[in-house]
Amino acid sequence: MSFNFNDLNLSGVEISSAPAMLKPGRYVVQITSSHLKQTRNGGTAVELAMTDVKGMGSLRAWINVHVPSSTTATRIGREQLKALLTHGGHPSPDNPKDIGSIAGLKVGASVGTDKYTNDNGEERIGSKLKGFFDPSDID
Repeated sequence: MSFNFNDLNLSGVEISSAPAMLKPGRYVVQITSSHLKQTRNGGTAVELAMTDVKGMGSLRAWINVHVPSSTTATRIGREQLKALLTHGGHPSPDNPKDIGSIAGLKVGASVGTDKYTNDNGEERIGSKLKGFFDPSDID
C-alpha cells in the first residue's frame, strides 16, 4: 500500500506543540530519553532529552563519553555523566551498564546561553546545558 500525500486529511487531528526550550537558569529536570549516538569525529556521546518537572520547557543535550582525539574532552564528558548519575540518584553511578537506566532520573540542571550560526548563516541565541547538580539545592 502506498501513501499519497494528496489524499491526506487532517481534519480530525489535534494540534501538537513542542514544549518551550528552557531559558538560562537552574531547574529540576527529568530525563525523558537517553541513548548513545556516534559523533562526526568517530566518538560516542550520550544523547539526552529532558523536561523541567514544573512544565517550564525542555532541553536536549549531548555528553561526550569517548572522543578519540582528546583525552581531556573524554574526561570532561565522563565527569558530566557521573554528575548526572550521582545527583540523579542512579543506583550504580560508577558502572551504569544500561543506557536506558538514565531515563527517568530527576536531577538539577544548569542551563546557560548558547550562541550559534544556523544553516542560513544567521546568528541565533539558544540554550545549552552547562552542568548537573543535586536537585535538593532548588527550593
